[in-house]
Amino acid sequence: MKKDNKLLNSTLRQKAEELLKRKVPAKVSDLSGAEVLKLLHELEVHKLELELQIEELVTAKEKALSDARKYSELYDFAPSGYITLSREGAITEINIHGAQMLDKERSLLIEKRFCSFLIQESRPLFQLFLKSVFQSKVKETCVVSLMMNTAIQNWIHISAQVNSDEEFCNMIVVDISEQRNAEEILQDIIENNPMSIQIVDRNGFTLNTNSAHTRLFGAVPPPDFSIFHDLQSKDPALKDLIQQSRDGEVVHFPDILYNPHNASSECPDVQLWIRAVLFPLKNNERDPDRFVLMHENITERKQNEAAILFRNILLSTLQDVSIDGILVVDENRRILFYNKQFVEMWGIPAKLLDDGIDEPVLHFVAEQIAEKLDFLQKALYLVNHRHEISRDELVLKNGRIFDRYTAPMIGEGEQYFGRVWYFRDITEAKQAEKELISSKRKAEESDQLKTAFLQNISHEIRTPLNSILGFSKLLNKPDIPEDKLKQFSGIIIKSSEQLLTIVNDIITISSLETGQEKLTLHKFCVNDLISDLLTIFTMHPARQKVSIDAKQQVSDKESEITTDKGKLIQILSNLLINALKFTHQGFVEFGYNIEDDNFVFYVKDTGIGIKPEMQEVVFDRFRQGDSTISTEYGGTGLGLAISKGFTELMGGKIWVESEPGKGSTFYFTIPAGQNRQTK
Repeated sequence: MKKDNKLLNSTLRQKAEELLKRKVPAKVSDLSGAEVLKLLHELEVHKLELELQIEELVTAKEKALSDARKYSELYDFAPSGYITLSREGAITEINIHGAQMLDKERSLLIEKRFCSFLIQESRPLFQLFLKSVFQSKVKETCVVSLMMNTAIQNWIHISAQVNSDEEFCNMIVVDISEQRNAEEILQDIIENNPMSIQIVDRNGFTLNTNSAHTRLFGAVPPPDFSIFHDLQSKDPALKDLIQQSRDGEVVHFPDILYNPHNASSECPDVQLWIRAVLFPLKNNERDPDRFVLMHENITERKQNEAAILFRNILLSTLQDVSIDGILVVDENRRILFYNKQFVEMWGIPAKLLDDGIDEPVLHFVAEQIAEKLDFLQKALYLVNHRHEISRDELVLKNGRIFDRYTAPMIGEGEQYFGRVWYFRDITEAKQAEKELISSKRKAEESDQLKTAFLQNISHEIRTPLNSILGFSKLLNKPDIPEDKLKQFSGIIIKSSEQLLTIVNDIITISSLETGQEKLTLHKFCVNDLISDLLTIFTMHPARQKVSIDAKQQVSDKESEITTDKGKLIQILSNLLINALKFTHQGFVEFGYNIEDDNFVFYVKDTGIGIKPEMQEVVFDRFRQGDSTISTEYGGTGLGLAISKGFTELMGGKIWVESEPGKGSTFYFTIPAGQNRQTK
């Protein structure tokens, strides 16, 4: 530093002495002493000023040299290429990074035409660019590709402007190969993406779309179509979401039912469910200036969701309204589902079900079952045999009967997911089944009885008819004795009466069944009726070794009744005829008592009796006390059925008390205050 100052002072002194020689010096002798001293002082001050100025100049020079070195370093080692070109495009200056970009030594690049380092396709573009730079005198940019021996194309971005003398232009060259290649890769990704992608500007006008977008919507939106405006018109609430994206946020739109035909007539007129996301692309200033709208066609998913929702609602409804109690457990025997009917059928406390474990529920159910041990053993068997299907009936202690069905839930590969249990209360069905079986049995019996009746009735009818026919023919023979004639006539009359009785019984039972039988009410004395019947049946031919007696419990006045006298006589007559027919020895007694304003009539005998199981059905049509009776004793089996019908028609009831081998007593009631209108 001091050496440099001395050299500078020596140089300045030499220049000062040369200038002094050219001037005419003033005579010192003409100056006074004071003036000489003053002059010396001024010279000294001036000298010091000059030294200070020299130091400042040296400092400035050193700073300039330092700055030049820094500039040179920045220029040479900058991450961008700095290249100066002449009007002809020759390189006049280039930094180290620029030389590295051109893959040449810097000294070998001077005076080389920059255009020669570009690929053929980029050269015409660069020539036009260079011409424009010198003509416009403003900053211009372009993108070209360098000619390099690499598989990847090298792209550079050039910013250029002429310098002050307008003879050269300074270029800043940036290698954008990675960015450009990344953009190309991104474009490939966008184009080949299965999701629809639409790039729009800040106002929603389309800048670019991929092929998936065209496949989805059928066409590219027209230039004057703004997707932002279209979305906001459909739902004003979307305006805030679009603004959020403009503010730099990623926005997920709610699912939208969209018709692309509204955007363009070239698009199909079809309703699509679209799920979309919108996110911004930021420029160099980090401001959103473009937006990516990605669409996903979820129409099929929505349809499937709707179908699943419908199936779930349907399944839930079916489960709730099902008459079956349903319980579903998983592979670990934890409760997955149960319906209301299941809870009500078994009366299970909510806490047991809410705990989600099936074992307490199983034991709660088992306590209600009559055969508890069998039920638990069956349940244990199904636990150990997961793939078994089982169905049986459970009889409860309270008498109810449940149909139980259970099946496993099996997935792909025979994977076991749990078990479904169904319980149905079939108590009424079982009762109905039992009644149906009973009805069937009765119907079968009725058919058998009808067959037997027809066989019997045919016999009962043919017998008197044969008698009538046979003896009528005998009457036609000449010279018949008088006594024989009377005998034959009597047989014909008796057979006719027998046939008439059969026909009347058939007509009567038919009238009762069709509701056409009517009552003819009369007031009469029961005692008189009993006396008349005793007289008649005392003379009955079937009496033989049997005594017959009648009992009258009250006076004639007290025995008056208003009812159908003819039907009462027929009831008693039917009972008396049966009693005499089936009593071989002993007695027959009939009469009445008055109990609770009812006449209780009875016919008692010491005959063959009736089995207990037949005492109810003996009053049915075509029924007799035994299947052999019709063969041995004859008869149609309609007498008791007619008696029962008449009794009920007159407001009473009929029944029998009997012991086989000891006899029977038939009872029937008629209201004492009978005063009905004729039906």
